[in-house]
Amino acid sequence: MWLFHTAYMRWLMVYGNALILRSDPRGLRISVLPLFRIGHPPLLIPWNDISVVAEKGLFKPFVELRFEAAPSIPLRMGASVYRGVVEAIGREAL
Repeated sequence: MWLFHTAYMRWLMVYGNALILRSDPRGLRISVLPLFRIGHPPLLIPWNDISVVAEKGLFKPFVELRFEAAPSIPLRMGASVYRGVVEAIGREAL
């Protein structure tokens, strides 16, 4: 489990230090800290529904996750966070 992470979505939506990320063989679990959870149910996104694009940011590298079920909604996070999440279950990061 990785607590207090930041991710960016479309339309400048930022979840600043408010995400809980979990990984298991079935997929990536994303939830918001309990204080902010109203209107944000936890998600389980199967690994086979996720495509990853590595990007170079201004200050540090990041990855953009795209989801098969919602291709117009990207989720951007730090590359090191993503690597830690997927390597914890033995998957290849990129």
